[in-house]
Amino acid sequence: MIIIIIFILIGVIIGIISGINNKSIVAGILLGGFSSMMLGCFGCIIAIAIPAKTQRVCIEKHEIANLQDNSNIYGSFFLGCGSIDERMVYYSYVEENGLYYLKKFETKNVLIRFSNQTPHIESWVNAPIKGEIINYFAIDDPNYKYIFYIPQGSIKQNFNLDAQ
Repeated sequence: MIIIIIFILIGVIIGIISGINNKSIVAGILLGGFSSMMLGCFGCIIAIAIPAKTQRVCIEKHEIANLQDNSNIYGSFFLGCGSIDERMVYYSYVEENGLYYLKKFETKNVLIRFSNQTPHIESWVNAPIKGEIINYFAIDDPNYKYIFYIPQGSIKQNFNLDAQ
């Protein structure tokens, strides 16, 4: 994050120096704004490319009452043109403080583990390690993952070959 600020400040300094050399305040402001915007974008690219030092941390644990896989249909249309996309999702009633609510999980973020414990969901996130200098310069996606702990035999085996 600091790298973006550094690049923006470099752009402002370039604009000030240019304005002094051209003896035109307007040209300096315009060049400073443009160069700080361009260098700020370049700083963002560098900050995203720098890998942050993170560790996996469990941030939530909730009991679940049921679990259902399903598909969601997303779409958008404008003036007769559009697209439809189907994504697999999990739905579950999640318990929190004695109350249940329906929650949707994208399958790409879910891992399933068989367990003899009470069925539950753990939410994991990549959290930055405090005190690491590199994390002041990097921008990192938290990358949430959910682990479903379900009873053995909950996944139905279905093999169906139909040569039609």
